[in-house]
Amino acid sequence: MADRNLGKLFRAFLKSKLASENSDFLDLVAKRFDPKKIYPKFIDPKASGNINVSHANRKRAMDLAEANDFKNSEWKKIMRDLCNEIEYLLQQNFVVTFWKYKPFLEFHNARAVNKMKGDPLKAARLLGVSDPRAVKSLMVAHATGDQKGAKTITDKLAATPELKKKKVKSSMITNLLRKAKVI
Repeated sequence: MADRNLGKLFRAFLKSKLASENSDFLDLVAKRFDPKKIYPKFIDPKASGNINVSHANRKRAMDLAEANDFKNSEWKKIMRDLCNEIEYLLQQNFVVTFWKYKPFLEFHNARAVNKMKGDPLKAARLLGVSDPRAVKSLMVAHATGDQKGAKTITDKLAATPELKKKKVKSSMITNLLRKAKVI
């Protein structure tokens, strides 16, 4: 992953799912391309960090390893194919779950707080709301693109006594904050 902190978080997530051999394999192939060291650790069927790849690609690697032909140029193609398989596996089986992983959500929300356009206190005053935490949550939801969460929060804000008394609807809240350029 391009983002170092997000990469660390994804590796920790894979470790919690007992799938860290996948990121370890990708990291090792990217750092140092040495089939003689990579094969026994990840590809050999008896490997402790055995990666889940197709039999066809594993067989290609096994044939070269059994022939002790670790200098063969075919290794580059095999490693590329194995990396593609692992990346596909991670995408299909782990990425969506990672987005729901509590540390990822905390990381994502912390980044969103840094991307917020305005001050939650000023936005709360603008709306006439006494609790700026709800407004901050709304601003974070907008910064993260969480439309469902933003709708839920605006509905709750519109139901507060302060705004209900003024007959403020949830769509009005969003429009007002957009015009004020805080979301």
